[in-house]
Amino acid sequence: MSTTPKKPDATTGSQGEPLPSKEPTSSDNANRRYEVIERGQLHTLSYRCYFRDTQTNTIVSPFHDIPLVNEDYTKSNENQDVTIYNMVVEVPRWTNAKMEINKQFKMNPLVQDVKNGKPRFVHNVFPYHGYLWNYGALPQTWEDPNHVDEDTKTTGDNDPIDVCEIGTTLHATGSVIPVKIVGVLGLIDEGETDWKLIGIDIRDKLASQIHDINDVDKHLPGLLEATLRWFKYYKVPTGKPPNQFALNEQYGDRAYANRVIDETRKYWEKLASGETKVEEKVCAIANTTLNNRGTISKDDAEKIVEADEKHQKEPAKLDASVHQLSYVKDNEERSNKEKKIMTLNSLVHLNKISKNLWHLLFNRPTYHNAFNTEFAQQLIARCQQIRASNDIRSAVIVSGQGKSFCSGADLKERQHITEPKQWMEQHHIFEQMFNSLAQLKLPTIACVEGFALAGGFELALNCDMIVASRSSSFGLPEVTRGIMPGGGGTQLLARLVGPARAKQIAITGRKLNAQEAFDMGIVQILTEDGQALERGIELGMTIATNAPLATQAIKQAIDEGWGKSTDDAKAIELTYYKELIDTEDRHEGIRAFNEKRKPQWKGN
Repeated sequence: MSTTPKKPDATTGSQGEPLPSKEPTSSDNANRRYEVIERGQLHTLSYRCYFRDTQTNTIVSPFHDIPLVNEDYTKSNENQDVTIYNMVVEVPRWTNAKMEINKQFKMNPLVQDVKNGKPRFVHNVFPYHGYLWNYGALPQTWEDPNHVDEDTKTTGDNDPIDVCEIGTTLHATGSVIPVKIVGVLGLIDEGETDWKLIGIDIRDKLASQIHDINDVDKHLPGLLEATLRWFKYYKVPTGKPPNQFALNEQYGDRAYANRVIDETRKYWEKLASGETKVEEKVCAIANTTLNNRGTISKDDAEKIVEADEKHQKEPAKLDASVHQLSYVKDNEERSNKEKKIMTLNSLVHLNKISKNLWHLLFNRPTYHNAFNTEFAQQLIARCQQIRASNDIRSAVIVSGQGKSFCSGADLKERQHITEPKQWMEQHHIFEQMFNSLAQLKLPTIACVEGFALAGGFELALNCDMIVASRSSSFGLPEVTRGIMPGGGGTQLLARLVGPARAKQIAITGRKLNAQEAFDMGIVQILTEDGQALERGIELGMTIATNAPLATQAIKQAIDEGWGKSTDDAKAIELTYYKELIDTEDRHEGIRAFNEKRKPQWKGN
């Protein structure tokens, strides 16, 4: 960058990390409208950073109470057509402690994200240390996980919309600053829409020169390119694939960015009003200003803060590894050797079988392919790769390495999760995993050898068809562990066998042998041992002889019409039917029939 960040006063601790400060730089927190109240110890799981409105002396939520629009700066701005927004700074530039607005805790304090039971630090992707900008979020916005974005084709990430503030001042964690938004980057992070707004503090010396996304390259050459590269590769050091982007890796301009903000504002309004139903433990709506279903008293808000540990001024000592650099290749076309290494270390492989089939292979044979958090994240990423691919494929084969399909969740990992919040955070990842598989447009075929139990059975049920060997077994034994299925098992099983039989299977927790599962209609094809994958591929190749768009439309029509009235279901079918009429494949099918030859499907 061509400008030098201003150093904040008294905001750096002994470990070199900028701290949330009760005395932020003089330009922060919108003329000191908001102050931060720290609890616990920085860089530990106890740390909390709450917000107080100094005008009313009331604790406020940075998610729900701080207004999206900064009315004072919007009115005083020379260009009245430009809206100025409040931005809550979570992570100061050049730092890597992943601070964020916590959705689950009441009053939504800033906390450090948790990974494997420890405070999370993002990897320092060479040549940078931590984040390239002041990073934070716009209050009163929400990326709805129930809504599929028209441009990204994925659902929201269940967070306020993120902002990369590119000005010349280094802002402390907890600062509330007025920003002008000039553009947006459409990140697809592990299969979810995660918009990254590009903004600048309206008081910055460059703000009068940067009005739209094209101005950024003029005054900060290289920053936009570096930003895209950073978001693309910042999770690669953890073993994950590079992230994907919407809009062909292009930035949206100011008008596009403001449309995204307007949409996420509307989603938040539905969340706050209760129109969109979300469990409190997943997304807390406690606030002190909105006068709605989540509003609590000033005294109750104070009690929430006081219930946390008292603040320790000295942050926890950091391990030296926090500052290590990670080196990532720009070229995604790795050598065969590198690809082999990546494949050997991955828990979920994605391969191609001929030109017509994808193959998802679970790769934890030592643990009967039990899934842990990393497994789930990789499966989400692999499904995203399938969705993002331009290749014409006709089906997805799903199987397990070794003697089992999947024995469910890794209980050894889960035994260390004692807090309900942490359990739900992990289960949210598992939920995304199940949904990523279920929401693939291509027909999916589970090829089961050995165990398909608990979450493993649910993975199979989230596929469209099941091919199983005679010695395989199925079951939902969660009830014997004090819990119940959480990946769609009760509902998907009831569709196949009826509610009474589904209750009997799930409530007793008993195993079904392959013959029983076949007789009940759970398994569609029964094979000899060791032949499930081969038979599944044969089924996939049969599907591949048909038009890809038609097979996908049939799948979606059945899925969406299930459980609806006959008339409604027929209407859904007709909608998909009409979409196929003017496709090249439909014309090719008629031509091939009349010319007595095999059709050459193009998938359009």
